[in-house]
Amino acid sequence: MLHQQPGGSAAPLILVLHGTGSAAESSALDFAADWVRAGFSVARIDLPLHGRRASPKLSDRLVAGYRSLASDQPLDADTRALVEEFARQSISDISRAAQALGKLDNIDASQIALVGIGVGGTAALWAANHISGLRGCVVSGGAGRFADSELDPISEFDAASQRNVSSLILAPSGESEIPATSQTAFFEALPEPKRRVDVAASDRNGGLASDAVSVIGDFLKETLA
Repeated sequence: MLHQQPGGSAAPLILVLHGTGSAAESSALDFAADWVRAGFSVARIDLPLHGRRASPKLSDRLVAGYRSLASDQPLDADTRALVEEFARQSISDISRAAQALGKLDNIDASQIALVGIGVGGTAALWAANHISGLRGCVVSGGAGRFADSELDPISEFDAASQRNVSSLILAPSGESEIPATSQTAFFEALPEPKRRVDVAASDRNGGLASDAVSVIGDFLKETLA
């Protein structure tokens, strides 16, 4: 789903990645309309096993597996394989979407940002190395290091190749299923430039709270030309 203002010059592209159990068409992502009005092009895509590709059996298992992984709980072999395939397919889907949209005349492919909520934030870091023109990466909600180094999003976010990418982490101000020590380690491992803001990141519908939308909007305006 691509949202743009009609006419005008080529605009920076923001890819919005939903949280666990949500979808690109969810009204919880309608906050992105603020960024369209600010002059950005905004695309919303379904992550694997979400939205139109949801599977009653596998989607629930994926969500449970991701939450266990994020809270440093062990995974059985089949669930780990499912999460690993989810990561691989997420990288492909996000990078291909950015590449395809970047070919449009009214999109500036040299100015791209990823905004991920929950699992969408992890997916953004998994995919970051594979997106040419990436300038900003936003992770909203609980995010942490994974003890499983092959799936750890920080292991995929290569500092050398991301030296032109600014990172914004919105840490939940209330309770989180991810240990605080893991959240801190996650932020400390990110390369500069980066910033962390403690704010009520999510609303009741799985979208972003108004304060979070404002913080991200300011970050996007600073980061994207």
